[in-house]
Amino acid sequence: MAGYTRQSSADITTGATVRAAPINAELNQVLDAFANTTGHKHDGTTAEGPVIGLIGDAGETAPNNKVVIDTTNNEIEFYVEVSSNPVEQIIIKDGVIEPTTDDDIDLGSSSKQFKDLYLDGTANIDSLVADTVDINAGSIDGTDIGGTTRATADFTNLSANGTVTFAGGTVSNLGTVTTADINGGTIDGVTIGTNSAVTDLRVDNLKLDANTISATNTNGSITLTPAGTGSVVIGAADINGGAIDGTPIGASSASTGAFTTLLRPVRLHLLRLTSTVVQQTTSSSVVQLVQRVASQLSMRMQVLLVRLLAT
Repeated sequence: MAGYTRQSSADITTGATVRAAPINAELNQVLDAFANTTGHKHDGTTAEGPVIGLIGDAGETAPNNKVVIDTTNNEIEFYVEVSSNPVEQIIIKDGVIEPTTDDDIDLGSSSKQFKDLYLDGTANIDSLVADTVDINAGSIDGTDIGGTTRATADFTNLSANGTVTFAGGTVSNLGTVTTADINGGTIDGVTIGTNSAVTDLRVDNLKLDANTISATNTNGSITLTPAGTGSVVIGAADINGGAIDGTPIGASSASTGAFTTLLRPVRLHLLRLTSTVVQQTTSSSVVQLVQRVASQLSMRMQVLLVRLLAT
């Protein structure tokens, strides 16, 4: 690029004859210096003009829209006219592009957006609204996920020190859950206590704890009701209270029995006392029966028979 240097300083002097050639040489040099392709560079070198420290509104001596090179602070300042005054908007300095006023400058707009943003570091954002997001590392702290609109989520580990609420959804393939408090819904097709026994199970008014089934409501009864012609089968039983009503005892397989009081209205049946077999013995002949077998009975049975006679 050509700068401007004097061409005919010796020919253009006071009192000299004006000639075309020296004048043309000077004007041609000026023309070249301001040509858009070959003009001077304003780089501060000889004949190239000074470095431009201000770019502003064309034709203005004090432009409001301008770019200022601040040599003192080693920064570039950008001004935009606001209410007829130049207002500094952003500055560029070593390693930083920053707004002059905190929380003042937008990057893009809703109608004119930047395309891609590449960062190699930390993005400190007070509030983030994103159509889509793909986070591949780091952590999300103190943040609701799906707080307004729920969506699916996949985790390798889910840790919570409060309450986890699954509202209106299905939770599947949970793996191992250390503790759970389920207050509604259904639990279907599940084996409870496979690897570690349940130590206290509550179902409605029933409590299963260790080897005991008990009622939790006041004066509650426990009813075992088979379906149709089915029956309740108990391998061994130890009944310590209550009543057994309308039920044969020993109907299929007889065994011993011990009673404090044995009552039978009108007719008494005694079956095979030692070697004596008595059938259909009426209450009128009980006295004779007692006398016949008293020698074979223990004192306890004698007391029992005395009580029978009293009924």
